[in-house]
Amino acid sequence: MSLYKFHAFNDNNISAFESYSAWFAKPALFNDPFEGLYKEIMTPLNDELSTEIIISIFKDKPEIKEHALNSLLKKEQWLLDTLVDYCRSTTKAQQDNFHKSGVCCFINDGIVNPYEEPLMWGHYGDGLKGYVLQFESDFSNIFNCDKVGARRVIYQDEPPLLDCFELTMRYIRNGSDSIVSDILQIMTTKSKWWEYENEVRFISFMEGDKLIKYNQGTIKSIIIGSKMPEWQKRTIKAIAEKHQITDIKEAFAKDDSYKVGLRALSV
Repeated sequence: MSLYKFHAFNDNNISAFESYSAWFAKPALFNDPFEGLYKEIMTPLNDELSTEIIISIFKDKPEIKEHALNSLLKKEQWLLDTLVDYCRSTTKAQQDNFHKSGVCCFINDGIVNPYEEPLMWGHYGDGLKGYVLQFESDFSNIFNCDKVGARRVIYQDEPPLLDCFELTMRYIRNGSDSIVSDILQIMTTKSKWWEYENEVRFISFMEGDKLIKYNQGTIKSIIIGSKMPEWQKRTIKAIAEKHQITDIKEAFAKDDSYKVGLRALSV
């Protein structure tokens, strides 16, 4: 089993390859318009939970807190609306944090090897004018950064459900670490329309739009598209040799089928 990362040949990608690094982009710039989407649900709040939220919201404003607690006893609508808005904004803040984080997307082995997929080359490999990096499948050993984790993308017909009240209560009681799993669910759930990608996401909870280095030796091979200009092939090969990557092949469109084949690189 392996992981693969497709690239077009451009200055940014070549610079990253030269430095043995990958770009962790902010998901707000991804091509899926539904990145980070969730369905909001609201578990009914009882007086005990409402009191706990009120104390958290107005902890530095004792007079307002007292007024709010009195309003809770009277079930006043302004207070109920305030509690709902607070829980919604807490959940929305986690979605916003996701859009600011760093994510690097890879393709996992499936029934068909990713480098044999015309769609992969068409969408991410510049129509066989780009290249693919192949990695070992040990997710924990790919990046030289302890703040990066990996998770397979889940594909489903509906967005994930997030209970705004329940998430807010965990956040109030136990802090941000207690809702990491909810954030990851938002970050790694996509529509089944994307299932063919068999995606694995490496997630950095540092702010995105930065390079993070691979562990040396983790790139096992390179596959270069046959339509790449010769001088670009030589550039890729030279960088590969610098990083002691010796397994270099060429992907080409077969003459007798809608399939992509592999052959030795002749440059």
